[in-house]
Amino acid sequence: MRYNIILLVIAFLGAIFLNNNASSKIIPKEAIRFRVIASSDSEEDQEIKNMVTKKVMDYLDDFQMMDHHKAQTILRESSSTVEALVNSSIKENGFSMTSKVKFGKNFFPKKTYKGYVYESGYYDSLVIELGEANGENFWCVLYPPICMLEKVDEDVEYESFIFNLIDGALDD
Repeated sequence: MRYNIILLVIAFLGAIFLNNNASSKIIPKEAIRFRVIASSDSEEDQEIKNMVTKKVMDYLDDFQMMDHHKAQTILRESSSTVEALVNSSIKENGFSMTSKVKFGKNFFPKKTYKGYVYESGYYDSLVIELGEANGENFWCVLYPPICMLEKVDEDVEYESFIFNLIDGALDD
């Protein structure tokens, strides 16, 4: 009897996992996105995009954006600081390019990232446009703080409580 229950649980969980594909995973509506759009796909413009992205990520890393309202407030209040940081970073590295920093509702095309579907639409976001803003872009999610979690160098290992429970029962 005990093994029948275990097999039913395994079958049930298997059905859930098989139906849980990328198209069914969507980030929360309150997510705040971050995007840096390069002027073009040239090597130099991509280098500038990467440099600006790193500078802004390092700056934003100092903030604890663990709640949607707090993240919105931080980003709204620091938009002019971010713009100054972007412009000074471009200039200090010997490049000449315009930039535009926008916080608010900005359009994002549909994208799949790490198994999650991000539907197209207008989303709360911090968008940095460099030059002509026609090149490949960097993007991630500031809230929940997915961008910041990806910066951690340590490998994170996840465990399933149910799997461990079943595995332990099978060892008995």
